[in-house]
Amino acid sequence: MAPRSNPMKKSALVSVAVGALLLLAGCASTPPPDASTDASSLPAKVFNLADLDRPPQTIGIHTRPIYPVALRRSNISGHAVLRFIVTADGRTADIVVEKTTHAEFGEAAAEAVAKWRYRPAIKDGKPVACALIFPIVFNLNDSSR
Repeated sequence: MAPRSNPMKKSALVSVAVGALLLLAGCASTPPPDASTDASSLPAKVFNLADLDRPPQTIGIHTRPIYPVALRRSNISGHAVLRFIVTADGRTADIVVEKTTHAEFGEAAAEAVAKWRYRPAIKDGKPVACALIFPIVFNLNDSSR
């Protein structure tokens, strides 16, 4: 008997693959505009991934967003795509919700990303900032939430 594929595992693998592709494609040479951000707190230069010696690397496990209660009760799944900067000290900054299926997913995702930490990107042996794009999927069938 041939082994049956698990649709939940396939869904998780697809989410990870899409996230990795967007992460690799998501570095930009300048931060996204955001009128609410104090320009003095942003890094002077945000590098493109192609210009780096080493991309930023996750430290530990990313904090998962809290599934919004009203959307869970209404059996609503969705996603949010965030753009943010990994600073030269490995913190996330200038978090912007690029798109989302529901505003509550964007808010929850942004709160989680604010807690993420990285080993910063390296250019010429020094830590530098890099902008990333990262999708977060909210799936009611994900038993680990």
